[in-house]
Amino acid sequence: MLVCDQISRMVGAPLDEEGIHRFLRGLAQVLEAEPISMYGPGLRFRWVVDDRTIEVEAQRARGDWPFELRVRGMDTEYAIDIEEYRTFKWADPADYPFYWSVDICQIPGTWVFYPGAYPVGTWDSFSDLIAPTLDELPADIAMTPPEWRRPFRWRMTAPQLGDVFFTALPEGVEVMVESTGETLLVPRSILERWSGSHSVGMGMAIAGLAHGAPFMSVGFAFCERDEAHHFYAEAPIGPEWEREGISADDFDEGEKTWEPLSVGELRRLIARPPVEQEEEPIEIRRAPFRAGLGAPEVLMIVGDIRRGRKPARVFKKHGARRARGGDGPVFEADGWSANPKRDDGWRVNLVEPPAARVRFDDREVVEYARGIGGALAQRYGPPFGCEASTAGTLMQLFAVDGFGVRLYAGYSRVEVEIGQFKPMAEYEYG
Repeated sequence: MLVCDQISRMVGAPLDEEGIHRFLRGLAQVLEAEPISMYGPGLRFRWVVDDRTIEVEAQRARGDWPFELRVRGMDTEYAIDIEEYRTFKWADPADYPFYWSVDICQIPGTWVFYPGAYPVGTWDSFSDLIAPTLDELPADIAMTPPEWRRPFRWRMTAPQLGDVFFTALPEGVEVMVESTGETLLVPRSILERWSGSHSVGMGMAIAGLAHGAPFMSVGFAFCERDEAHHFYAEAPIGPEWEREGISADDFDEGEKTWEPLSVGELRRLIARPPVEQEEEPIEIRRAPFRAGLGAPEVLMIVGDIRRGRKPARVFKKHGARRARGGDGPVFEADGWSANPKRDDGWRVNLVEPPAARVRFDDREVVEYARGIGGALAQRYGPPFGCEASTAGTLMQLFAVDGFGVRLYAGYSRVEVEIGQFKPMAEYEYG
């Protein structure tokens, strides 16, 4: 909770890579430990404190500021040991929460979950599952404090070039052909998804340098193999995969072809300016924030529904009236409304949403939501899970004897969900 509160107080403040480094170092100092691991793509750091996991995500962002921090506080057993384990066991690889992790700090007695790796044996699956990691690694490395950075280096043996090495750096991905000594840098600026439309990505670059050779024949493998690095989608190369009985014959490249590239051709492609996509600026007007319900009213509504009182009577008691048909809320009042949820619960919108292209001040929205969350915590105890971001979002999930209360704020909305705890927890962590 304290970390989420700290993030909420950073809403609206400028944030850059150095600011991310300061925050992460400061958190490590407060928790008296470095993170146990970092994960990606979509850089995340995890600390384990007693039975809780604190996860900090750093990412490039759209909008007013180019960087964003997001913090999640979770019950380790439920969110990691159960739900994350289920995801890796049963989900499609495209839905994995991360594709790599690196151990930073080993804490005696702490159990860390290492999923098994999914075998990537074709260029298509490489482009879907491994290439995005290389596209995002430069930004992920740049947002990592230098003392926590680890090397990321791959090698492949191309038919025309011999051994080619790919090293992820904060500035981009360096390509080095060992036989000729040629090097070039695929800049981070053209790999980032939000930098505009550019023809070069690491998927097409690596496949192009392979000159049409089957993926399994080029031996694309991570070079810095040690006990700290873990990959959950990788080429099935090495003795551990041989013991599994997996070979090149198990994969069919299909009919898709990749344009062969020389180092010079790749260099020329990199030099081309990106084709910027023209977007009309959207003018957003700020409106004064006005809440529909205060913390005492929210506590009474939650308490009455939890005790089994009929929601219609509860809402009418606080001034709501039944709405007149349509697709809008079922109950309406001055500044707030309520809708039924699919799982027989209720969603109470504590703020009347502004008109299109009108926003409340994110800081005022979050400050109001923190007050509601503080009242809920005082009544029901600390939240089961919480999340906050510098973009102005806040989530707190409370568990009370199988009953759930979920507070969410963000993008000029503040709402409280009331109902069964399990569906809410599965939505957040499943």
